[in-house]
Order: sequence, then structure tokens, then C-alpha cells
Amino acid sequence: MSVPNVQFAYDFLSDELETLLALSIMLMNHLEPENPSEPNEHDNITAWRVSQVLNDRLATTKFSDNMRTLMFGTPDAQGEKL
Repeated sequence: MSVPNVQFAYDFLSDELETLLALSIMLMNHLEPENPSEPNEHDNITAWRVSQVLNDRLATTKFSDNMRTLMFGTPDAQGEKL
């Protein structure tokens, strides 16, 4: 694959990750109890905690950094974008 095609694929995957992160933030905010330190019986604490884990996983740069290294190789000393 040529560099422009690899860059397009990387940009597409990065955009998809950003969209998933935005959705997970919305979900987490929607599920958050009014008073997280003292939830009531109507709050779904398990779903809220799962949404927090999902948000944490999507917010990390580890996946995109590894994907970039896999697709483009080790970045040069200046960290220039290919």
C-alpha cells in the first residue's frame, strides 16, 4: 500500500475512534447517578461503571500510537508525520 493510502486508512480509523469516544462520553454522562457517592436503587451502577471503563479504554492513546507505529514504522527523531 502506498503512503497516501496508509495515511487515509490511519485517518479513517482515528476518526472512528474519536466518534466512539464521543459516544462513550455521552453514554457515561447519561448513566451517571445524580449523586454518585450515594446512588439510589433506581440507578444502574453497573452500566455506569462499564461505561466508565469503556471511556477510559477509548481515551487512551496507546492503541492509536501502536497503530501508527505498525502502519508507518518507528517515527523519526523529529516526530514528523509521514
